[in-house]
Amino acid sequence: MSTTMFKDGISKVFHNREIAGAKKAGWTYSPEEVKAKLRPRPIKNRLKVGQVDLLRPQTIIDLPGPQDLNKEGD
Repeated sequence: MSTTMFKDGISKVFHNREIAGAKKAGWTYSPEEVKAKLRPRPIKNRLKVGQVDLLRPQTIIDLPGPQDLNKEGD
């Protein structure tokens, strides 16, 4: 039978015959007894946009409307 043991924020699975040696080496059964090393989370850069002026898009109109589709060609 095997079990998971913890040491210095690392977990490792030990076989039944290795557990006594692992206990002497400082491995424990629960992660609460081990102080985990916390890494600082990176700060995300955020950009806030205030009030801006919107520009009207300039489009090129090939057909003035759907009525041009009903016209027959020459």
